[in-house]
Amino acid sequence: MVRLRRALLFVAMCASVPALAQSPQTAVAPKPASATASEKPTAANPPSAPRALERADLEPFFDGIIPLQLERSDVAGATVLVMKNGKDLLRKGYGFSEAVAEAGLGATAV
Repeated sequence: MVRLRRALLFVAMCASVPALAQSPQTAVAPKPASATASEKPTAANPPSAPRALERADLEPFFDGIIPLQLERSDVAGATVLVMKNGKDLLRKGYGFSEAVAEAGLGATAV
């Protein structure tokens, strides 16, 4: 009798496991945004336009990354030239202009 109860309990537990599982859900396609010709972008939502590349953007970027790379690579110096439409946007040197191997002779910092 005890074995029968255990067997029935085991079967009931096994039968209830699939009932606890989550049922598969169907994917819901996102609704397309209804854009009408009368809608205009508001001042709070201006359209994103690419900015023009300027020296003010380049110089802080290279000033932050080049000294780190010079130290990491054990390089004495480097120069950077960025041109746009045939004109220099940034022309700058980093590190030392002369690397002297002998002690006592200094190098000129750029």
